[in-house]
Amino acid sequence: MPQLFKLDETHSANDLQRFWSSAFDQFEDAVLLLDKNAKIQRSNLAWQSLVKKQDHQKQSELSQRESFKAWLYQDDIIRFQRVLMCQIPQRLVLRLLVPEQPLVWLSLSLQPLFLDASQNILIGWCMIVSEQTIQIQKQERVDASQRSLNDLLSRVPVMLYRSRNDSNWTMDYVSSGCEKLTGYSGSHFINTPLYGQLIHVDDQQYVWDSIQFALQNHCIFNLHYRLIRADQNIQYVREVGQGLYSQSDMVLGVEGAVFTD
Repeated sequence: MPQLFKLDETHSANDLQRFWSSAFDQFEDAVLLLDKNAKIQRSNLAWQSLVKKQDHQKQSELSQRESFKAWLYQDDIIRFQRVLMCQIPQRLVLRLLVPEQPLVWLSLSLQPLFLDASQNILIGWCMIVSEQTIQIQKQERVDASQRSLNDLLSRVPVMLYRSRNDSNWTMDYVSSGCEKLTGYSGSHFINTPLYGQLIHVDDQQYVWDSIQFALQNHCIFNLHYRLIRADQNIQYVREVGQGLYSQSDMVLGVEGAVFTD
């Protein structure tokens, strides 16, 4: 029975050193060299500056070989451990644990390091870390604002749309308000001729001619016409919109809002 080669901690630490370069100290992003158990073996000046900036006390308590997991929120430790178990290059976003400080978000790029070209003995990880707190906070505010807008639109019978300039007004986008207005969910309109078919037959030519006139003259159109709802009742609507144009002045489509009249 063949003997299995077991890599001890000292051997692992020594082998990792060949992956380190003094040039890492010139990087704006933090660079860390971790052993296979995620203990920090080497770190560049950017990481040391980040740690020192965030928490003087924790910096003095942690040694150079302290586990990187000690810096993470408990929920993120589990995610981080799962990534390490895969032993493949990974990217993820985690939160830095900083007592009495706001959330610090980090973007991590991990590269597994192997003893040799056979890649069957993992000895550690090279990790590039960049702080993403400001970017993530901005995105969270945008997401919250978008959710509020979507909630508002879902409560009122207003359909925002973007359509092609064809006789069926084929939709590329409709807001959730379309269901209150027409009785159909948004999925019924995307890439289908449904909306054009809902326009009352006596109003279809008026709608087409009015929008084409507005597109030719680059002006806003303001229409009043009838829709046939899913329950076959007639819904009087008002539509306000305008054309979408390319740089060469080609009509790309139409966008606007339809609401009860």
